[in-house]
Amino acid sequence: MFFFDNKENQKISLIPEKKLSKTNEFSLDNAKWLLEFSYISYNDNLSFVKSEIEKTGFTLHKFINVTDHEAFIIYDEENLIVCFAGTELDEKNDAINNLNFVKRKTELGGIYAGFYTVYKKLKFQVYKEVISLQANKKRNIFWTGHSLGGCLAILFASFYKEGDVYTFGQPRIGDWETAGNISKLPIRIYAIRNNLDIFPYLPPLLMGYVDMGEIITYDVSLDEFDNSVWGIFRFLYNFVVERILRIFWVNGYLLGKKSYWLIRAISFHRIFYYRKSLYEKQYTIYDSNLSLSLNKTSFVYTLPRNFWI
Repeated sequence: MFFFDNKENQKISLIPEKKLSKTNEFSLDNAKWLLEFSYISYNDNLSFVKSEIEKTGFTLHKFINVTDHEAFIIYDEENLIVCFAGTELDEKNDAINNLNFVKRKTELGGIYAGFYTVYKKLKFQVYKEVISLQANKKRNIFWTGHSLGGCLAILFASFYKEGDVYTFGQPRIGDWETAGNISKLPIRIYAIRNNLDIFPYLPPLLMGYVDMGEIITYDVSLDEFDNSVWGIFRFLYNFVVERILRIFWVNGYLLGKKSYWLIRAISFHRIFYYRKSLYEKQYTIYDSNLSLSLNKTSFVYTLPRNFWI
């Protein structure tokens, strides 16, 4: 949910060789394109964002901001992209909505109330612009975003009932009923995650939240963690948390070389690490729709082993 990079450095610097195009399966090139737009969506300098988008051959049609919740609508001759900005630490409204994790009953099923609240604030303006552009010329629609932005991308695509969705580090948005209904819609969801990013596994299955779409997982290593960014957090963790844990005789693994696992799990949510993954690592694909046929009372969701240590 959180973005920590310096906003002055948020620019499009990695442009894929292949053009963005409609596909019937996960496309790494499409993911790279949409990650760049998700990356720049955190930049508050609108004129700079417009110039960055134009150098890719796309045009910024509309920037939408409703109570600090933002969306960019971008297009070229063949494609229309709706990109939602994710959570920012300095935005109070983002924090409030992220913490509102009770489920709201909707026509799709139970949805994370905080995310649904943001969707309702943006939906009129976003759909108005999308419908207007599509009326002039029918284009392929892509919905995308990082973190909270990815949650909004799924919601907007699901209620619009059209388009491909690429999300990055997106938390879970709904329950079994929602997942089942969305799986029947004519949309494709590709949820990209780093295996050590904690947020795509939240809220947990025990609270009734499940994955949706195809899960594209990149295996990142704890050795890649950028320690310099987290000096103050490591200091607090070392001198406060570990000492409390030792009182209760916690397993040595947690207190050993991997004792910063929680801080690292948060750090791997940064969009910076998703850039590294897409360009440097291999991925595996799991279709979460397959689990919908299982008995949900017996279904066990297993995290990667090294997520916990």
